[in-house]
Amino acid sequence: MRCPICEETDMWENVDKYRTKPQGMAICNGCGFVSYPDKYQAKDEIIKYYEKEYRAAPNVMNIYTSERKMHYHGEFLKDVIQQFKTENREEIVVTDIGSAFGMFLKWFRDFFPKGDYTGVELTKSFVRNAWHMYRIPTKNDFDDSKKYDLIASYKSLEHILDPDIELERYVNALKDDGYLYISVPTWFHQMKSFGMGGFDLEYYYSPNHINTWTRKHFEGLLASKGAKIVKENHTMYEDTYLCVRDLSIMKETYYEDPEEIKEKMAKIQEANDAYEIGDYDKAINIWPNFPIAHYVRYEYNRAKWHQLGFEEIYKQVCERALRECPDDSDAHYLAADICMRYGRYEEAIKHLNECNKLKPNMPNVFTMLGNCFRTLGNQSTDEKDKIKFFQQSRNCAMLLSKFGKQNEADAVTMMMHDNANIPTPFE
Repeated sequence: MRCPICEETDMWENVDKYRTKPQGMAICNGCGFVSYPDKYQAKDEIIKYYEKEYRAAPNVMNIYTSERKMHYHGEFLKDVIQQFKTENREEIVVTDIGSAFGMFLKWFRDFFPKGDYTGVELTKSFVRNAWHMYRIPTKNDFDDSKKYDLIASYKSLEHILDPDIELERYVNALKDDGYLYISVPTWFHQMKSFGMGGFDLEYYYSPNHINTWTRKHFEGLLASKGAKIVKENHTMYEDTYLCVRDLSIMKETYYEDPEEIKEKMAKIQEANDAYEIGDYDKAINIWPNFPIAHYVRYEYNRAKWHQLGFEEIYKQVCERALRECPDDSDAHYLAADICMRYGRYEEAIKHLNECNKLKPNMPNVFTMLGNCFRTLGNQSTDEKDKIKFFQQSRNCAMLLSKFGKQNEADAVTMMMHDNANIPTPFE
């Protein structure tokens, strides 16, 4: 296997010792890139795997997950959508690499119905659902003879062999004023299971992720192919970039020190081992940016923490999590949860607002926000304040009802409860 970062083929070293089950994980001692060179010898093998074995047919849970992602798309791409509208780009050309069952393309088509939309997806059950549900045509590769206003690659390049070659194709297929919208997971800065709850070392190093790169690796790879970053976000859903073609920035890719990457892998394994046996203090001492370890450190020792009182809990738990997991919505959510448990609703609201800035329109955040305002309404002895709080809780419920089908029923129940506490104008 050729390393896509430094292009060496014979500098691989097995590093299965840093995981639980041997999977042929290896590091390139030329640049510090981690992959599975023995597992994936040919592109045909990967294609066959994704066609049939990678995942089962989609179901309603896939819709719920995709609906949440549409909020990330909407927040990140709002300026692009507005630009296209201002420029009257009605017949835009868009493709989505790794389009699943077509929900992103359907969402974008709602803004520009006259556009040309095609998806790239290998899993047959997803291809069929994209067509039958949304009439989105999906193929096993994109047409690089066309020029695109927008090429989206959202959580797909980590699965693709020769990502450097694919990136070059994407950049070359852009119109002069086109955009590459690309999001990937990156490793070795935060211990988080990429959208899954908790932390699982085997999932963190999943062999489905052929490309286990660092942020430095990936941003260097973009630059080497002439993809100039014009916008980026690292809090909503892993690492997300908006790029334009600018061949003047092309340069060598960025290398990591392989020995430093190995040291990080050893620490991640050690922190994971401590986490699995419940030694959460040790886990976060080894790897501080470990959000779920901060949460369970508090949750499994609540009785001990309670004896110290809120001020000490906030200092030793909340402030530490916020400091060691910077710009992480889960750290603010933990702080909000603890504030609520001790009746500090105004402080909880501040943290929840920060959650929403970092990761917009999360259902659990708006559910908790609504509960804060609702409790303040129940507690208030001032009639005007009471009404104001219930109006705010109702607004949270109204927004929650629009986030997706999964939350609609609970949101309507909360909204109707709040309505019952707000007098009508004719009373």
